[in-house]
Amino acid sequence: MNRVIKPIVTVIAVLSIIAVIFTILFADSLLKSDKGNTAVVTTTKSVNITFDTDPLILKDGKNIDLMSGVSATDSQGNDVTKLVKASVTNSSNNEKSIMYSINDSDYNLETTKRGLQLLNYKGPKIAVKHTTYTCDINEIDSYIKSMVSAKCIVATDGYGNDISSALYVDSAVQVKAAGNQKVRLTVKNSFADSVSRDIVVNVTGTLDETRVVLSTKSISVKAGTAINPEKYIATAVDKNGNDIKSAIVIQNDVDINTPGNYNVYYYLPDETDAAPAATLTVVVTE
Repeated sequence: MNRVIKPIVTVIAVLSIIAVIFTILFADSLLKSDKGNTAVVTTTKSVNITFDTDPLILKDGKNIDLMSGVSATDSQGNDVTKLVKASVTNSSNNEKSIMYSINDSDYNLETTKRGLQLLNYKGPKIAVKHTTYTCDINEIDSYIKSMVSAKCIVATDGYGNDISSALYVDSAVQVKAAGNQKVRLTVKNSFADSVSRDIVVNVTGTLDETRVVLSTKSISVKAGTAINPEKYIATAVDKNGNDIKSAIVIQNDVDINTPGNYNVYYYLPDETDAAPAATLTVVVTE
């Protein structure tokens, strides 16, 4: 009897071992097969944003780093600080705060507020070199930009840093006639503060009902350099003052690979058969 049982036990043991080996070798394939019939649900991860001190204190504005001492980790312990964005906000009592946020497809939207103290801060300013400026009524925007480039109009952020590139002509004050007119300039700094200043402009010419004004009338580029004609449109408005930049039709015949003088033509909507509203000269150099 024992002789009969012993081979049976041996066979059962061998089959058990084979079953275990099969399960180990093919478990991954079995799981994949099972997953193929199961809807995969992706979940976004949470993020914890922290900072070493509160508030952040800026003393001189020379090294403005709103991310100083900030770190962020997700629920799996990964460092995601590089995904954090910082912006300054004003509260109801005009106190400054920094809002840190992260908004990525793999993560939940997280926001954290931190106090901000600005020491020796004087607020943004606009300084002008001349008491009166003169320009054509249809070229005010481009003229102001040229004055900024020439340092005749300078804007600072409250710490002496130049932010003149952020200056713009406030559209709330529109110039519609020739003569001495007030033009309002406005600038906003990175601390959520803005300032405006009126300058006197001796306006000449007649306002076009529909006008296209370029930021410059000519540019020079090296051969092989791509150009973007749209970026040279300073203003494009119809007779009602509506912005029509996106509707301007552009004819670009520039061969950027061959040195020479070329023109880019800007046409008003539905007037491509008429004379161009503006022309940009492009000089391609070797």
